[in-house]
Amino acid sequence: MGKGENDVVIALDVGGTVVKGEVVSSEGNVIGKVLEVKSPSDQPAETIINTLKDLLRRLQDRAVKDGHSPKACVVGFPWPFDYERGISQIKHKFASLYGKNLKKPLEELVGVPVYFLNDADAFALGVSREYPSEKRILAITLGTGLGSGFLVDGKLAIGKEGVPPHGEIWNTPYKGKILEEFVSKRALSRSYRMHGGSEKDEVEDIAEKARAGDSAAKAAFEKFTQDLGEGLAVAAAPFHPTRIVIGGQISNAFDLFGKKAERIFGKKARYKALFSKARGKNLALIGAADYAIISG
Repeated sequence: MGKGENDVVIALDVGGTVVKGEVVSSEGNVIGKVLEVKSPSDQPAETIINTLKDLLRRLQDRAVKDGHSPKACVVGFPWPFDYERGISQIKHKFASLYGKNLKKPLEELVGVPVYFLNDADAFALGVSREYPSEKRILAITLGTGLGSGFLVDGKLAIGKEGVPPHGEIWNTPYKGKILEEFVSKRALSRSYRMHGGSEKDEVEDIAEKARAGDSAAKAAFEKFTQDLGEGLAVAAAPFHPTRIVIGGQISNAFDLFGKKAERIFGKKARYKALFSKARGKNLALIGAADYAIISG
């Protein structure tokens, strides 16, 4: 993609909870207000596609009205997905899209190339702007699930030595199950309930109660922290990251688990990796735009 003065990319970050969209400049600056809608992940395919179309149309119209020239669109989507052809292969969420081609209807709408990439890889590329000199980064998102992106010298490292297949760690074998069963929103909520907490409390509620000294909330975060540190050591040991950057909903409680998980990781992995909370907002959108610029 060329880098004209008014060139922009339209970026979407499609998650299981919300879908975000924004116009991003070739310099990586978010232009205007981020649009956000509830994710239609459990809806029919037509509803999901129309939701994406509506966001793209609104963003494209806004960009043109403001004097910008959209040169490409990029959509961050969870794995498994055929990113080159734009065909969903997901069954556990967005199930109605399985086998559907998203690239064709979206390109017909906007009239510019539409690229797809793993949503966690988009987040990782956004993280690389915060740590441009970091050698080896594992960027993870903690929320409904566990997303991961691997970077070496600021570039995606899929297929590189030490990186698991497709850069995914959510399905790493751990304690007889998979890592995501222990490191996710549902895992934290389940642990909280097992220790006597309410079924109605969300992650932010559990975090606030933990900070206030609630025993059930503290116990839930202690277990989460242990599993995060040990589980990441298992998943990331061959990659040998120098820094692990954490985003997603649960990252807002970084003060409750971050540094302790770092110590647990170091003890288990037998090397040190710094744990950090992602500082910027909308890093997945910014990283997605960077991907479109590189791809074009």
